[in-house]
Amino acid sequence: ICGESTTFPNLYPFAVFHVVTVITASHTVKEFTQGQIVDALAGQVAALRDQGGYISINWNYLPSAGASLPHPHLQGLSDQQPDTLPGCYIETGRIYRTNHGRRYPDVLKDYEEQNGRSLTGTHLFWYAHPVPIGEREIRCILPLTTIQDFPSVIESFASDLIRILNFYRDLGTSAFNMAIFFGRDEDKDHFSAFCSI
Repeated sequence: ICGESTTFPNLYPFAVFHVVTVITASHTVKEFTQGQIVDALAGQVAALRDQGGYISINWNYLPSAGASLPHPHLQGLSDQQPDTLPGCYIETGRIYRTNHGRRYPDVLKDYEEQNGRSLTGTHLFWYAHPVPIGEREIRCILPLTTIQDFPSVIESFASDLIRILNFYRDLGTSAFNMAIFFGRDEDKDHFSAFCSI
């Protein structure tokens, strides 16, 4: 239990290790607070940080975004293999580092800062993805690789996320999908954890 949130094992897991975090006791939430997001993410980190493997924190909010239940909740997964998208970035990031001597996430961040797709007024680096996987996709390149390092930016991440959710709401969108993908220690020289919403 972290603040309003409660984290527990998923009875029907989709991975080797799978937890659910109920964000708040309220079944319907018009606007989330920074504290609610921080507490829920902290619960996920506490449950997942010692699991090893490749970790992701996922949030499908509202039925139109594929939420299995209307009650707001996060899903945390740890598996031996990364999901397809981060797996691609981890492998190609390793090759890029070998061939160019730089981390691809750093090159991408520099490029996106110069082309006008980066968001201003955020604590972390967020940008409008040039080839979106979903409608209105925004990504965050986190200044870390592993979930063990995530607590150092949870407050900033939650603050930024609230601003982005408010932006979506102003556009008339309340439902969303979010995923945060983490690497392992051996990926630090070529991969940055990232969020897609």
